Parts: sequence; C-alpha cells; structure tokens
Amino acid sequence: MVICFAFACNHRSGANSCKFYRFPTDTKKRTLWGKICRRADRQPENQNDRICSCHFKEGKKEGDPVYFAWNDKKYMDFPDPEKSDRKRRKTCQSQSCEAKTITQRPSCEKEQIHDAVDCEDVEHVDVDHSYPVSCSRNCSIEMQQLSSEIKKLEEELVALKINSNKRKPMTVAEIRDSEEKMLLYTSIQYDVFEVLVGLLGRFELNYFNGWSPSLNIENQLLIVLMKLKLNLRDIDLAHRFCVSRSTISNIFNTLVHALHEMLYVGVVDTCFPSQLKCKGSMPKSFAEFSSARASMDAIETTQDIPGHLDTQAMAYILE
Repeated sequence: MVICFAFACNHRSGANSCKFYRFPTDTKKRTLWGKICRRADRQPENQNDRICSCHFKEGKKEGDPVYFAWNDKKYMDFPDPEKSDRKRRKTCQSQSCEAKTITQRPSCEKEQIHDAVDCEDVEHVDVDHSYPVSCSRNCSIEMQQLSSEIKKLEEELVALKINSNKRKPMTVAEIRDSEEKMLLYTSIQYDVFEVLVGLLGRFELNYFNGWSPSLNIENQLLIVLMKLKLNLRDIDLAHRFCVSRSTISNIFNTLVHALHEMLYVGVVDTCFPSQLKCKGSMPKSFAEFSSARASMDAIETTQDIPGHLDTQAMAYILE
C-alpha cells in the first residue's frame, strides 16, 4: 500500500481513485518537490516515495505539484505572460501581413489606411516600453532635488553652529523681569528705566567723533547706569556687551551729557529757584550748605501692627 508523500494528504493506493507518481530522478527537481510537499521529518530520498495525482494540474505529471491542503480555495491558474506576449505578437504579425496584401490592391485605399493604423498601434503597444526610462528620469530628478535640499540643510547647520559658538551679549531683556536684578545693575526699577528711555528717544543724540550707534538706546542706557552704579571699567562692559572699549567710552560720554541736559539743566535750572533766592529764605540750620537749592525730608514713624488683616491694610494705606 502506497501513501502520498505530501504533508496533510492521506490518500492511499486502493482507497482512492487517484494515481501515484514517482519523484523525479533529477536531484534539483527532486529536492524542489520535497520542499513543496512541506515534510519536516524527511526528504524524498527513498525510491518508494510517491505523490498522488491530486496535487497536479488536471492530474497529469507534466509540471510541478501545485495543489495542497494549505493553498486550498486559492486561485492558482494564472495565465502565462510569455504565452500572452506570443499571442499578441502573432496577431500583430498577421495584421501586418494583411496590411501588406491590402496595399497591393489599389481599389481599397480606405481599408489599407485603417488596417495600417491599427497595426501601427498594436506594434507601438508591443514594442514601446518606456517604464524603466521614465522611472530612471524621475529618480534622477528626485536625487537632484534631495541633494540640493541636503546642501541647504548643511549650510544652515554650519550657520547655526557658528551662531551657537558666538557669545551672546548682555541685554535689558534678560533683567527687566527681575526687580532684584534691575536694582542691582541700575539702582532703579524698570518703570523708571522706561521713562528715561522715552526721554532719550525724544531727542536726536550727537555722538562724539560722528560715531553711529550699533546698540539700541535701551542697552546704551543700561551701560551708562551699570558704570555709574557698579563703577565697572570699560573693558568689563565691552566684554559683557560684545563691543569695543571705544564704543563703551563713546556711549558713556554721550549719554551722560544728554542726561545732564535733560534732568539737571532742563529740570533743576528751570523749576528750582536760584541760589540767590534760596539764601534769602534759607533757615539758619542750612548756613553750612550755602549752595543748596532744595531739601528732601523723610519721616519715619513706628506703630503697633494690628492683628486684623483689614486693619493692617488700612494702616499701610494711611502711611
């Protein structure tokens, strides 16, 4: 009794009506059939191994076995592309022959033109295969675009690296949100700082030696106030703001003169009384301060802190 060699096939000789074929003697083809049968335990090495005709097309041992349990209900009868190509060429040749015979007849010019056009169309479809050419052209264009984009990105990366390596100068934007830093560097709050910036912005400043400013007016005022408050040297400020020492000196001299004109000459000389007028009404306690033109007084009082929060608020408001 012979049993089919294929996996999951239980056909036996005598029990089923199918035929049983030997494995081919060619080693490559025999190995191929063994792989197709999907037997994990062994390969068809024995001469008595058989495979039933149910695994072949039309039950004939002409090709390789194709029908198995794991590809059941799957469509396997695909047309051979070579055969269809041969059929197309044969039809084209027959049509070209018919066109040649028609050209010999002078009374059938219309049929000749029609058949010749049909044959040309068929030959064009059969011969013209521009798919690889168009694909290669598209790929080359795409490669050029990608290479140009890569070049741009590399240039941007180099520029970013250069900018990242540069030291960033100090600006007002770094300290304006912190009252503690504003008082440390300028001894005034940012609101007062904005008032001074607005006053300086109303006038056109004439810098020494015809210098054109490279910093905005806010950072220039910050440089002047930092030098007045912290007594920093020009080389230190030049390092902080990434400018030269001559630039720091030019900014300081220009803005100090401008602030003197606006705050002292424009306010004190205009609004305050002169020293002669002040001497006539100056109290005796100010005899040692003959050049004084105004006095500022501050009163410090002590009080008990109320326990209620609303009362505390009223006390601070009254102060």
